[in-house]
Amino acid sequence: EAGARYYLTKPYEPDALLAIVKSALDEARRNNEIQVQVEGMRRAMCALTHAEFEFTTLEQATQLSTLASLASPQPENIVMGLSELLINAIEHGNLGISYAEKSQLRIEDRWQQEVERRLLLPENVGKRARLSVVRSAHDVTYTVSDQGMGFDYTRYLDFDPERAFDPNGRGIAMARQLCFQRLEYAGCGNMVMATVELS
Repeated sequence: EAGARYYLTKPYEPDALLAIVKSALDEARRNNEIQVQVEGMRRAMCALTHAEFEFTTLEQATQLSTLASLASPQPENIVMGLSELLINAIEHGNLGISYAEKSQLRIEDRWQQEVERRLLLPENVGKRARLSVVRSAHDVTYTVSDQGMGFDYTRYLDFDPERAFDPNGRGIAMARQLCFQRLEYAGCGNMVMATVELS
């Protein structure tokens, strides 16, 4: 609630500290790059009423989250949460990287390489994630879906102290609490609707 994304309690493992610091710096760098792009496109996106996108890579997810956030009145607050949802659709949804696998990959600093490796596997080449953006007079709704088997999203809707030492696992809770007025999963968890109110 205070805005902290990571914290550690003593004693802690040096490898866990390094992985968490690296994750925090990577996210801060990514978010700073995204913020620089936001201002130039904001005005044009206010004319948007409905848009559909497909994406497959982390780079596309980052670029698309920047663009789509501009349909909201405060894109700087939306872009981080939207980026988390789009990246989750790729890594956990389409590529099947589990929570435990991602934690280990983050500790070993191999997460991005593993995502890129799995994108090239024959079973993943045709997979796409989708983003729908609908803007009405009252709100903007972002719907993100993937071709994965879903997951138990209820475990990630709130911050969990048991995962405090993990280098991942905060994105959905952060998006829900800080970025969107409503965040709701559908079905098995391979579709999420995030809503921003305009007034």
